Amino acid sequence: MTESVAPLRRLVRLLWRAVRAMVFVVGLVTIVLAGAGAWGLHLLARQPVTLPAHFVLTLDLQDAPPDVAALPALLARATGEHPTLEQTIAAIDRAATDPRVRGIDILLGGGCCGLTTAEELHDALSRFRAVSHRQVVARAMSFDGAGGLGAYVVATAANRIELSDAGDFGVTGLALQSPFAADLLKMAGVEAQFAHIGKYKTYPELFTRSGPSAAATEMMNSLAGSLYESALAPIAARLKRSPDQVKTLLDQAPFSAGQAKQDGLVDTVLPLSAQVAHV
Repeated sequence: MTESVAPLRRLVRLLWRAVRAMVFVVGLVTIVLAGAGAWGLHLLARQPVTLPAHFVLTLDLQDAPPDVAALPALLARATGEHPTLEQTIAAIDRAATDPRVRGIDILLGGGCCGLTTAEELHDALSRFRAVSHRQVVARAMSFDGAGGLGAYVVATAANRIELSDAGDFGVTGLALQSPFAADLLKMAGVEAQFAHIGKYKTYPELFTRSGPSAAATEMMNSLAGSLYESALAPIAARLKRSPDQVKTLLDQAPFSAGQAKQDGLVDTVLPLSAQVAHV
């Protein structure tokens, strides 16, 4: 019995050694390939980009620039990741003093932008115009949807706003939402308990109520009103109207592209065949 088992044990040991050797080789090859790939990306990222003597800086703001990079700097350039908000603003500021930059062409879309992001981009573009005295053109298929107001705030920093003939102008007011989980927790047999001191300490309401209290509603309305007033300011400055006049105008939206031009909200209506704007 022992003699018949011994060859089987030797075979198992040989197979185990072969498996270990194979795993070692595969692991070593993987590490080498990963290192070579990382080094190649590093060299690619270090390669200087040759720019023409004169060019227009194009900003694709169809989606909001992220606050932080999703990928390490080593991979971001090689994979074509969109620049962050900080990098975008820095590029605009550098362009203001770069004699090669003839102007800025902005492509806007429904994914751009939150109001705070829009305000920062608007200020950066305003600085560019003040320092360089060059043209900024903002183009959009439409100004509508959740990001329409932010996109239009960015556009108001441009010398010229262009809207596609196929689009519309649907910028209206501002709404804030807050979830309330009391009913869901009740279904799960959970009762949230918080020490509540102060009328406007409303955070526990997210877990203890199925709707906002009067104090929470007051605060939300105040915040929405403050944000909306901040958004109206650059629009009013561009249209040379009071914020109340602008609010009255926007309350009548949506407008067709032609009506938006007639009301002074955009400067140019682009035909469907139009390509990149000329700065």
